[in-house]
Amino acid sequence: MNASRRAMLGVFIVGGVLLFAVGLFWIGDRRQMFADNLVLEANFMNVSGLARGAVVRVAGADSGEVLSVIVPTAPGNPFRVRFRVTSDLRPILREDSVATIQTDGLVGNKYLQVAAGTADAPEVAPDGTILSREPIEIGDLMERMNELAVSGNEAVDDIRQGITRTVDTITELGAETTTIIRNLGDQVESITASGDEIATNISEMIADVRAGNGTIGRLLTDDDIYMELATAASDIQQTVENMRLLSDDFRVMSTDFRELGLSDRIDRVGANVEALTATANDFTAEATRLISTFEVTAGPDGLMENVRRTLNNTNEAMANMVENTEALKRNWFFRGFFDDRGYYNIDAVSLAEYMDDRFLADRQRITRRVDATDMFEDGQPDILTMTGSMRLDTVMAEYLRYSKEDPLMVETYTADSGPEDLLRARDWAVAVRQYLIARFDLSPSYVGIMPMTVGDLPPDDRNGDGVGLVLFATRGR
Repeated sequence: MNASRRAMLGVFIVGGVLLFAVGLFWIGDRRQMFADNLVLEANFMNVSGLARGAVVRVAGADSGEVLSVIVPTAPGNPFRVRFRVTSDLRPILREDSVATIQTDGLVGNKYLQVAAGTADAPEVAPDGTILSREPIEIGDLMERMNELAVSGNEAVDDIRQGITRTVDTITELGAETTTIIRNLGDQVESITASGDEIATNISEMIADVRAGNGTIGRLLTDDDIYMELATAASDIQQTVENMRLLSDDFRVMSTDFRELGLSDRIDRVGANVEALTATANDFTAEATRLISTFEVTAGPDGLMENVRRTLNNTNEAMANMVENTEALKRNWFFRGFFDDRGYYNIDAVSLAEYMDDRFLADRQRITRRVDATDMFEDGQPDILTMTGSMRLDTVMAEYLRYSKEDPLMVETYTADSGPEDLLRARDWAVAVRQYLIARFDLSPSYVGIMPMTVGDLPPDDRNGDGVGLVLFATRGR
């Protein structure tokens, strides 16, 4: 090798070393490895997918990375997240700063967000622990929104029923009050008519007496009768005296009666009845106006219709969000992202794809088969018997040590391959799936069905009608 080639080789090697050093320095500077850093900790009960190397942002600015996520030593203890930030941000990091786990966009990476503290709080010390706030999961938020919508519908129904009962009660009270008033008016009119008739009769009797008609008239105008009465007057003088005493007693009783003021009380009772009647009429009119107002608000532009439209919009928004998420799961660009996190669209798997050895090849396939004889009611293939439930419980007792997020496929197969047989196998699969989800609290998105015939199984498994539970367990568990 001549001198020029050796010089060129030396220049190339030196240039490569310089480029490598510059790249290493640039990468280290981007990750702030050469800056003066401050190491801190935060505790979380749920790290929500936060991993080592995740970005740390202080008040929205990239300032460090997560060093480690320390697993708790016992249930109930929090995860310890150690992270570092540049020391130039230490003046705004105080003991009341709060760390939260955030997500870039809807399905982006997790990062640690640290809020700046207040001026009154002291600065956080190196290796110190700051406050934390648990992350909010999208699934929990959707569930709470659904519960809120259901509670709103129930509250509207309760209000409507209460108003209906109140209106019925007011209507009944008004009807009863009107009946009482009508009866009182009839009785007063009857008493008045009777008094007029009595006064007329008394006037006629006095006129007859003055004319000397009738027994009393003759007694007052006949002198003989007068003399007899005068003679009898001395005999009854004592009786008259006694009657006088009795009259005095009655006078005392009359005085006591007036002192008690019963007549005034009767007048006040009548006045109170009239006032109560007027108040009841006013109350009925006000209730009628309120009912009319409520009926107006229940129209196409009223309050009730606005509440109903709001709840419907909420349900539609939630349904659209679920559809968008399902669309992302099926998109070729995001499919790998969801597969890495355990999302599977089991319902969309065909029999050919399922029987292919490449289906979930990264997982351990565990298969347990049971005889379908006496597992379902006669004539009702969608209803499990007690025998069927016991057989499924025996198999699931072995699967309980695995994660609930491991996919579980329900195979049902018949000895025949006619259309009716496949429909019967599908009814078996649906019944078994519903029982497993309800009995063992499984997630519906991780439990699928695969109806088939015996001919679709390997030769060693062809034993007539049966049910198979196939668990795709994560390797290493």
